[in-house]
Amino acid sequence: MRAKIGNKMVEVWQISHQPISESWVRQSFEKKLLSWHQIYPDDLLVNAPWSVSIGKIGDYLIKDGNQISLITQQQFDKTYRLAN
Repeated sequence: MRAKIGNKMVEVWQISHQPISESWVRQSFEKKLLSWHQIYPDDLLVNAPWSVSIGKIGDYLIKDGNQISLITQQQFDKTYRLAN
């Protein structure tokens, strides 16, 4: 899925347990950059060299170039517009 922030287009994925169609998300799971929490299955762990962020179902991953960031659905709704 793609979204717009200002005039810039980025790749986005709304965290869910639905089948993943975005190749960059599948690759991130394969590379162990993303994983589901073993005890809290609705929590997604986003691994970075210096920390781990936790996303919830409904939050968004934003891919801008090689950078992947995590934002809440509320932040997404305020800042981004889904592209058609």
